Amino acid sequence: SEPPAMPKSNEELAAGEAAPAPVSMPVDSVSEVNDQLASTKLSDQDEADATVGAQDEAKPPADAAVGDTDTMGDPELWKPHPPSEECPVCMVPMLQINDKYVYWACCGKRLCTACCEEHRRALRVTNRKREKKKQPPLEFTCAFCRSPLHENDAELIGRYEQRIEKGDTQAMISLAMKFIHGINGLRKDEVKARALFSRAADLGSAAAIGQLGMLLLDERFTSPPNIPKSKEYFENAAAKGHILSRATLGSMLLEEGNIDLGMKHWQLAAEAGCDHSMKNLWVCFSKGRLSKPGLEKTLRAYKAACDEMNSEERERFAAYEEAKAENDERLTIIYQGYYYGYLNAKQLKNFLKAYRAGDTRAVEILLASKGMNDRVNSNV
Repeated sequence: SEPPAMPKSNEELAAGEAAPAPVSMPVDSVSEVNDQLASTKLSDQDEADATVGAQDEAKPPADAAVGDTDTMGDPELWKPHPPSEECPVCMVPMLQINDKYVYWACCGKRLCTACCEEHRRALRVTNRKREKKKQPPLEFTCAFCRSPLHENDAELIGRYEQRIEKGDTQAMISLAMKFIHGINGLRKDEVKARALFSRAADLGSAAAIGQLGMLLLDERFTSPPNIPKSKEYFENAAAKGHILSRATLGSMLLEEGNIDLGMKHWQLAAEAGCDHSMKNLWVCFSKGRLSKPGLEKTLRAYKAACDEMNSEERERFAAYEEAKAENDERLTIIYQGYYYGYLNAKQLKNFLKAYRAGDTRAVEILLASKGMNDRVNSNV
């Protein structure tokens, strides 16, 4: 059965600012990378390097290409990514991927999703105490500036327009995505979306440049897709530090058969914390196209980047999202007990420990709370 969903309320509509990109990366899964590598004929030397026990001695072209200016192109494209932006609430760096942060049009801040959920939880706990004292509940607010949430779509769009007047490129990108998807009371309008992306790109936004490349790659918006031009946009965005554009370049080059440069892009993206690129490199290593020293170097940098961007709150929220994705109903209910405010952090750890030890009573004890039971059953 479907696990109970978190309540859909006004504050969750505000979290819709991180809309999905109009097109996914050309190679989205490990299986597709596997297929692409399998369809690319290796040279005799590559075949020899791919044999069991030869990984240490293998010197794949991706490692050797670092100094090859003829094939590497613009040196700016191969610089390491700049440090990640910090969440202004927890001050922990964030990976600049849509599902890792939420943009708030009230103050123009990008906050990590974990901080937003922790703030909502704190308000739920406070409101439960106020309810017992017969006091009116507090409104849900922005976790940074404490502004009340928008009451309707018109007010939300108005906030975006105010931010755009101040030159906020993230507001331009978020509003453009709303035009792309036709949400929050707006009709789908590709022309307005492109204009907003272009305006943000002119102001130096790497993400906007990457989105323009995505539009050129998506046949829904450009028919036929303009692959050479889209690659120029991705290279420009990657040189400015846009991780997803770099990962996309790696996928495009793989499809073209240029595995060496594609792996180099994935290595730089993985070193910045991109999980997608790290998984692709594992496939390349298993096929003998990436040396063991090359993999270890990237893996160490990837782990360091992930550790820097990690926190107890983010680990907890990621585990909750994973439980929902895997349809683990009981585990989902336990995490909901925390986010609804029925469990504190210490109690959550005890419930999880009991559940993982096979004690199913943890969920029954939690659901024995009338408020929690009503909340789960109503999904509101």
